[in-house]
Amino acid sequence: MIPVYQTAFGGPDSPTPGDCFRACVASILELPINEVPHFCATEEWIPPLQAWFRERGWMPLLVAGDIGCWLLDAYHVAAGPGSRDGCAHCVVCRGDELAHDPLPGGMGLSSVAKRVLFVAIDPVLKQRSEA
Repeated sequence: MIPVYQTAFGGPDSPTPGDCFRACVASILELPINEVPHFCATEEWIPPLQAWFRERGWMPLLVAGDIGCWLLDAYHVAAGPGSRDGCAHCVVCRGDELAHDPLPGGMGLSSVAKRVLFVAIDPVLKQRSEA
């Protein structure tokens, strides 16, 4: 995981959403932010997200609620109200620990409403392609 910071900032008075989710995906996949689409800029963002992940050998697994991720020793995106202003926000976690907040000066989330896990479609093929 290489920390990437968001470049667009949303908020209660903003007409467009920030790109914290995009920055989290870029951080976990160790990509420049401009190589990750701003999925949340449209209402129908899940199908494009799934297609983009599938092209790269991954499947995003969206999990509602705050499951016991302390068992999960992997980077993933956690979403919920931001600690600073209560607006919807995304951060990178590993287990239940905050690994990276893409908002400069950000303080994480006040609670977790959902998580996005990154699952390899075929772990054996994924492992061979990285070797």
